Amino acid sequence: MRVRLEKEFRPLVTAWIPAIMIILSLWVIYDIEKGFLLSWFTQLIASFLMGAIVFGVEFECGTMERLLSQPIERKRVWREKMGILAFAIFIPFLLLSVFCMIFLRNELIEYCGRRLHWPLETYEAGFLFFFIMSYGSAFCAGPFMALTIRKTHTAFWAAVTSTAFIVVVWLFFVSMIPEPASGGKFSLYSLIIPAWIPLLIWNVTTYLLARRKFMQLEVGVK
Repeated sequence: MRVRLEKEFRPLVTAWIPAIMIILSLWVIYDIEKGFLLSWFTQLIASFLMGAIVFGVEFECGTMERLLSQPIERKRVWREKMGILAFAIFIPFLLLSVFCMIFLRNELIEYCGRRLHWPLETYEAGFLFFFIMSYGSAFCAGPFMALTIRKTHTAFWAAVTSTAFIVVVWLFFVSMIPEPASGGKFSLYSLIIPAWIPLLIWNVTTYLLARRKFMQLEVGVK
């Protein structure tokens, strides 16, 4: 099992290690706030790439047939691949979240303190849900697009653009909803609702479709 897990993680290293190095460099070069935003964006892009690689590399290297013909339950193969992907995506996300809570909380209080319409904890929860769902989109949409398109880079761009499109369309419709009078303060509608509801639906849908596609792949697939 250890050999299989190492085999699954090896292709992800090409995106994982450079992303970690870039993240650390950005935190040193820029101030805390800008460094966090650039680090989050860089790691998110790397996560989408890893999501596409985990299955896309099997098609491009012609090893999918050998993978499916192994005397191993297909559900186990799915769990191993997605488990390695989860580790590669969510460990950097966890570290980034810890840095955010340690270094940015006071800045958020200072910047938003007199303009908050809801308790600060509500906004923190909104940001956290958004970050979780955005990384979840890489975890779910990346494999789905790779299993559908069977090309890593095309699947990567398809996962990124489709996820971004869903969020933009949702924001457009939410912006048309009348908001309660806030006196110029931030509102719950403009921050938390757009952050995670569409991504949650998208993530669950693409995960279930990706799993179904993998389970139904024929052994003779190239």
